[in-house]
Amino acid sequence: MNKNAWSSASKDGLILALPALADYALTSFFSLPTFLAPIIWVTKTFLTVYLLIRLASRYGREESTFTYSNAFVYSLKVCCFSSILCTVFFVLNIFVIKPELIGDFASTIIISMESQGYSGSNLDYDSLMKVLPTSFTIVYFLYLMFCGLVFSSLTALRSKKNNNPFQPTEQA
Repeated sequence: MNKNAWSSASKDGLILALPALADYALTSFFSLPTFLAPIIWVTKTFLTVYLLIRLASRYGREESTFTYSNAFVYSLKVCCFSSILCTVFFVLNIFVIKPELIGDFASTIIISMESQGYSGSNLDYDSLMKVLPTSFTIVYFLYLMFCGLVFSSLTALRSKKNNNPFQPTEQA
């Protein structure tokens, strides 16, 4: 895989990020009924897997050989770019658009810890506010990359070409 793979993966990562960004925008900026949350999540997950299969298969058609490992690596590159875009949107949301979310979450943590009887001297609002944004960002990115790893392994099974010259090729 060459420079073309990275260029194509970055463009495909933008396309792959669209369902996740739409889900994040819908659930963050609109007050939807609670019964819609699982429906939106399932739809987003299905669209993400479907798009990843289509994008990897489309890229694989241009390659002379496209094994499981090639499909997996390409899908993981696409998921990495998609994860970066989604994390950037997440960071913009919690730092620029709704910065009060972190403060509210820190207050909730402190109140729940105090109600459980923890009164440690190192538990204060300022120290929590120093670590929460970075922790949220890292955990969110790692969560997306883990999902991308799982989705890449599943989609590589579907996206690979049959490279055995003694077996007839399947039409996809």
